Amino acid sequence: MPLLPHLYSLWRNLFRKAKKEWELTDEIDAYLELLIEQKLEEGLAPAEARRAALIELGGRQQLKERVREVRAGHLLEILWQDLRYASRMLLRSPGFTAVVVLILALGIGANTAIFSLINVAMLKSLPVDRPDELIMLTTNARGISKNQFSFSQALWEQFRDRQDLFSAVSIYGLTGVDLSAGGEVRPAGVGLVGGDFFSLLGVRPALGRILGVSDDQPGCSAVAVITHAFWRSEYGGSVEVLGKTVVIGGQPFQIVGVAEPRFF
Repeated sequence: MPLLPHLYSLWRNLFRKAKKEWELTDEIDAYLELLIEQKLEEGLAPAEARRAALIELGGRQQLKERVREVRAGHLLEILWQDLRYASRMLLRSPGFTAVVVLILALGIGANTAIFSLINVAMLKSLPVDRPDELIMLTTNARGISKNQFSFSQALWEQFRDRQDLFSAVSIYGLTGVDLSAGGEVRPAGVGLVGGDFFSLLGVRPALGRILGVSDDQPGCSAVAVITHAFWRSEYGGSVEVLGKTVVIGGQPFQIVGVAEPRFF
């Protein structure tokens, strides 16, 4: 059925229900009269003709129900009736209703939080160039705590200099620090990365520069690149952030750049 006639039929069935019921009754009565006339012409008595016509028709109320089931908007009407019934039942038991609402709220909130976490951790692509080509290598050596690297410096240098499987490699580790200078604790997450980490991922600076290979040499200055979100929250987006220092593990690091907004 074309869209406009279907919408018009839906509107009539939902908002002009009384008129549609009258029309349906008239149509069934007219059809029943035709059947009775046919039975009379076949030689049946009036009472027998009416009875045979009703049997053939299948019952007036049963026929009405079958017609209603195929009308446009029937499912919406059933849904509305179910909602009204459910509302009446809930209003009769306010204590039970409160418990149901609380359980639903907790369930929806928990599922939303879990999906958000899965979306970030598993479904959403990392905000870097060609995230589908990334591979993370780790070790499962025993006795390594969360605050220790999985690779020693010597092992990492051997792997970096001798590997021929990947187009580029870099190294990173995660740790947490307290940025406060003796007052309220201000925890922050820190990524300790190799000099070619940002270039490997295709991350560009929003301000200043990113790290380079020269920042990964023995005796080089301790420098840091901060995320765009950290720049906005801690430094108000000021361009004067370049040259400032952050203390990580008792060691001052000079801020040389701010990563682009998409990166975290």
